[in-house]
Amino acid sequence: MLHTRTPLISFSLALCVYLTEACRCPTTLTFDGAICNADYAVIATVKEDPSIDYRYTLDVQKNYKTGDAPTEIYTRSPEECGVGLENGQTYILGGYTSDGVAQIGACDFREIYNGNPPPTPMCLGR
Repeated sequence: MLHTRTPLISFSLALCVYLTEACRCPTTLTFDGAICNADYAVIATVKEDPSIDYRYTLDVQKNYKTGDAPTEIYTRSPEECGVGLENGQTYILGGYTSDGVAQIGACDFREIYNGNPPPTPMCLGR
C-alpha cells in the first residue's frame, strides 16, 4: 500500500516546492532600479477592485516614464505570483507590458505611497 501512495506524495511535494519557488524574486528591488527597468512607472490610486479578471482601474497622479501611463493594470491570481491592490489606496507602481497590456506581478515594484514623492531616478534624468 505504501508504494502506491509514494508517487502521489512525491508529486504533491514537488508541486508545493515549485509553487513556493515560483514567486521568489531574483533580487530585492530598489525604487531606482525597479523604475529604471520597468516598462511603466506611476503613482496611482486604485479606483476599482477587479471582479473576476484581475484587472485594476487606476487614477494616475504621476507618470515617471515617457508615453501614456496605464489606466488599467492586470495581475494574475496570487497562486500564479499575482498581487493584490487595495481599492482607494495610492501606490508607486512599476511593472511591465505584454502585448501592449500593463501588468504587475509579485516581483515588480509596488509600494504604498506616503505622500512624499520619491526623487526622480538617475536613469530618467533628475
